[in-house]
Amino acid sequence: MKAILLIHGFLSDRDDFAPFMDSAAQLYDYVETVEIPGHGDDMGVHGFDAEKTFLLIIKAYDDIVSTYDIIDCVGYSMGGALAIYLSNVRKIRKLILLAPSIKYINFKYPVQIARTYFDLKHQIKVTDGDPKIVEKMERINIDNKVSIKILKDRLSQIKLLPRYYLSFRRIIKKINNAVTEIDSPCLLIWGELDQLVPKSSIDYVQSLCTNEVKVVIFDDVSHLMLLSQTNVEKIITEMIKFIKEEVEDV
Repeated sequence: MKAILLIHGFLSDRDDFAPFMDSAAQLYDYVETVEIPGHGDDMGVHGFDAEKTFLLIIKAYDDIVSTYDIIDCVGYSMGGALAIYLSNVRKIRKLILLAPSIKYINFKYPVQIARTYFDLKHQIKVTDGDPKIVEKMERINIDNKVSIKILKDRLSQIKLLPRYYLSFRRIIKKINNAVTEIDSPCLLIWGELDQLVPKSSIDYVQSLCTNEVKVVIFDDVSHLMLLSQTNVEKIITEMIKFIKEEVEDV
């Protein structure tokens, strides 16, 4: 019997995984989407607390471990960092990390996005409007618009941000202090256009892995990951491939 835990990102909710839910239901006997305290419908109603968050993800695991002998975990952004922590205190068969925010300020993003646009415009010009390159530019533009909308929605909670950010920092600090290695087989997915998580975060997580680790980097993917309307399919394809390989070997 197989189960999977899904842990969403900072200032987000279960919808981070909505595009993956049908696939998850086909791959697992049980799917648990953890909603972090102070997030989702609980936003602003109850506080976002670091210790409560750690207790919640551990409880989510402990509630199902007696029924399911195989438990995998997927974490997105802050949820990726929490998934790493969970894999250190509980047995996780398979770990999938989408832009895990072990480090969370991408100072290189402005230069990267500017360079990407410059290169694409140049390629479009010299190829006389190659449809594939034009489509790639359009995908990036669509993701940027979605990212801006999400940012505006989250900034609407401006009164909560200082307190929430402090809890976020406490969570990441505790994880970085506690985790010295990752024993679970791991899939790391990141995009070069990630607005928040730098490549150094991926490199650091990879350095902690003592078991099988697969790193997938897309040159046209932002921090949206599964929230991307244009890139979601290729991300899910990588996730399914990784999950199936391990399931078939059991």
